[in-house]
Order: sequence, then C-alpha cells, then structure tokens
Amino acid sequence: MTKNCPEEIMNINDARAKYTEKVIREQFLALVKEKPIAKIKVTELCKRCGINRATFYKHFIDIYDLLEKMEKDMLDSLAAYTEPDQFDNLETMFRRLYEGTKKYGYEWLVLYGENGDPTLSFKMRKLMEERCYPHFENVTADLSETERKYLYQFLSGGSLSIIASWIQTGMKEPVEDMAKVTVDTLNKTMNHH
Repeated sequence: MTKNCPEEIMNINDARAKYTEKVIREQFLALVKEKPIAKIKVTELCKRCGINRATFYKHFIDIYDLLEKMEKDMLDSLAAYTEPDQFDNLETMFRRLYEGTKKYGYEWLVLYGENGDPTLSFKMRKLMEERCYPHFENVTADLSETERKYLYQFLSGGSLSIIASWIQTGMKEPVEDMAKVTVDTLNKTMNHH
C-alpha cells in the first residue's frame, strides 16, 4: 500500500472543492427557477446538494455571496471577451459580447429571469457603457456632457433589452445576426439624434 504524497492529497481536495462548488451553483440556479432569491435558505440549498451547512460556509458567506460570486464570474468573463484590444469595431465587440453571454447562457437565463437579481441589468449596463460607448464619442462631440450621459444610458438600455430578450427566448439566433441587429439599431438611433 502506497501513501499519497501531500501534493496528491491537495489535488484531490482541490478537485473535491471545485466539484462541491459546482453542485452548489447548479442547485442554487435550480432553486432560483422555482422561487425568488430572497426566499432561498442555506439549509434548503444544502439539502438539495447533499451537503451540510459547514461545507456550504467553506465556500460562501451566505446566499447573496454565492449570487455575487456567480454574477462576478459571468461579468468578468464578458469583460474579458470584450477587452478593447480584441475588437476593432462595434459589431465585433457585440459579437464577442453575445459569445461571452452564450458561454454562461443558462446562468444568464435564470439570473435575468423573474426570480433573479434585478440589479444584474445595471451591472451589465455599466460594462456595456465602458466597452462600447467610446465608439460613439466622435458622433456625440456636439452634445453636452449631460446629453451624452443620458444618450449613452438610453443606448445601453436598448442594447441590454435586445440581449435580455435574446437570452430569455433561448439564445436561438446566431451571435453574428444578433450583433448586426444590435449595431444596426444603435446606428439608426445615433443617425437620428
């Protein structure tokens, strides 16, 4: 009989921890499909996962910490997909945004849903403002700072509505088509400002 070396034990424990966190996240999403986040209790989630509360608390502080970490992973992924040096035009940026969204498709669908986090759209809007609206600076140069701010909020809200609708209807249309529709809609809006 051979003894496991400390490195093997660490790898086994790390894999176990990742698996446990994956199960917690999956069961949390299943619960969010059934009821609002505010009504989900740690004990109920643990029971569905087949773990005890101590195991849950090794990974998360509470239900809202779990939610925050899931959303952070999703938004960080979108931010990485849409780094300014990875695209040269708005359509490419939106294609990458849709690709990144699709990567976490089920999570977006659930957390954007009726029982999900109502603040998620604001977090997404902030990311979109950072990524795409510098592309409109030359077109909005004649606007005051206040006019530009509200125009960007209008544009990001509209873009976000298109993305949210695409998510909620199962992300059936190809990302290339959705990017084109979004940019065409933005350009039509900008040409009439």
